[in-house]
Amino acid sequence: KIRNIITWFGVPNVTSNQETIQTLVKLIKPKEWDIFVDLWAGEWHVLASIANSFPTIKCIGYELAPKAYSKAMKYKQSIAWEYKILNQNFFKADLSNASHIYCYLMPHMMPKLRKKLRKECSPGTKLYINAFPIPKKTPETQIWTIYIYTI
Repeated sequence: KIRNIITWFGVPNVTSNQETIQTLVKLIKPKEWDIFVDLWAGEWHVLASIANSFPTIKCIGYELAPKAYSKAMKYKQSIAWEYKILNQNFFKADLSNASHIYCYLMPHMMPKLRKKLRKECSPGTKLYINAFPIPKKTPETQIWTIYIYTI
């Protein structure tokens, strides 16, 4: 019971809803060689949808919660779409090759994320943030619950 309340590194295991995922699929316009990254992949929902919709791009997710990671790996074996989920802290990962980055993180993580993205990502990298925008940074646009930025 108490374990259900505990969050992993300050992020509760909350899955993006289907409407948000469908909106994201409509928003991104990847090129054939692009790399889509989900910074807290949860069980698989966003990655699987993007991989299914855009089979020529590379999809990578990061997940630390053991139960969510295990579910994601189990589900991945049952589908044809290709994506990779890493049991790794994205703050320690190199995001310099990402073309599109999606995250659904808590507000207190956004300043640290902003600093990391500014340091690592190339100009033109698209950032899609669900629910909690980057403080003191105006998004280019907001559609549904997704705040969109270009680095």
